[in-house]
Amino acid sequence: MEGDVLLDLRGDKGTFYLVVENRKATLSFSLVSEELIADSVFTPQELRGRGIAARLTDAMVDYAEKHNLKIYPTCPYVIEYLRKRPELDRLLSPKYSR
Repeated sequence: MEGDVLLDLRGDKGTFYLVVENRKATLSFSLVSEELIADSVFTPQELRGRGIAARLTDAMVDYAEKHNLKIYPTCPYVIEYLRKRPELDRLLSPKYSR
């Protein structure tokens, strides 16, 4: 897998992204108070099935931990990712209910 996951943060909006084979995969989020709202994950069709969305979500989780943020997932991929990892429940926003 080429490259590192990068972060583009502009005010209260951000995107984790990874460029693979000249294609860009993204995880978009918003920051509200002490919460990171995971809005969407996009991986180009030809790159799917290679773990790229998981790498982006891993980066988001690391960022939330480092900055003491709670995660409020609205993206179906992130919801499923977190559902499969109950050890990360401690990072979920108290406002979020499964």
